[in-house]
Amino acid sequence: MSSIQPALPTDLSQLVAFCYKAFEENQLTGSNCPLDFDKTVTEINDNILHHVVLVKRNQDNSNFIDGMIMLKSGEVWWSKSLILNNLLFYVKPEKRSFKLAKDLLKAAQKYAIINRLPIVFDIFDQKDASKKIKLLKYLGFKDYGSSFIFTN
Repeated sequence: MSSIQPALPTDLSQLVAFCYKAFEENQLTGSNCPLDFDKTVTEINDNILHHVVLVKRNQDNSNFIDGMIMLKSGEVWWSKSLILNNLLFYVKPEKRSFKLAKDLLKAAQKYAIINRLPIVFDIFDQKDASKKIKLLKYLGFKDYGSSFIFTN
């Protein structure tokens, strides 16, 4: 897990590319909520500087990132208590493994424990959803609902 580290401002372009790849894989690019490049760059940069973006660097070339998890702290609408909300969890397809996903999630959990914040983790992609749910439960996450999208 020591290979998981906070993202740097110089990682911004790779993280934006991950966001676009995640949207393509999840078939959200044709939805009524298209990605806005400027907003995406601003949000990811803000998260690098002020919230939590953890990355797994490539072992052969540390300039490249194999996977990432981005969490943003904030209040939920019904409480003044802070939570960490999962914004993006992405691993390059050729690097996907149970171990890498587990290591990224455990690093996020470590951050949450140190800062005494719960993590709310939504699964937006139904591809391999049962595997994702199994991993989250294995790591101690509790199922509290589901995410749905309606487009016309």
